[in-house]
Amino acid sequence: MYILALVVIFFTTVFVEFLSHSNYVDKSNVDQVTSGLLQTTLYGLRIGLAYVVILVVLSFNGGVFLVGIVGHSLGFLFFGSRIFKNPSSGKNLDLPPMSCSFWLI
Repeated sequence: MYILALVVIFFTTVFVEFLSHSNYVDKSNVDQVTSGLLQTTLYGLRIGLAYVVILVVLSFNGGVFLVGIVGHSLGFLFFGSRIFKNPSSGKNLDLPPMSCSFWLI
């Protein structure tokens, strides 16, 4: 069960990074309401999963902490870094990048 938990945490963190750097809304074919609803849904899913990962990491288990860090790092490598991106695409993200702005409140 512990290994299954680590695998789930890993893929959850990779999925959070995927959502953070995704671009699903085609600006030319979708109306504003549908685009806004899709962005809001993806944002809620991303933030909800990120908070679940935070709660899991706060279990103070070393393996869970390391898997969370590795998952976020590899997710960023594949979806957020410039290694796998086409530099000429110039696409904007649907979702704002994750930040720790809630700590400033």
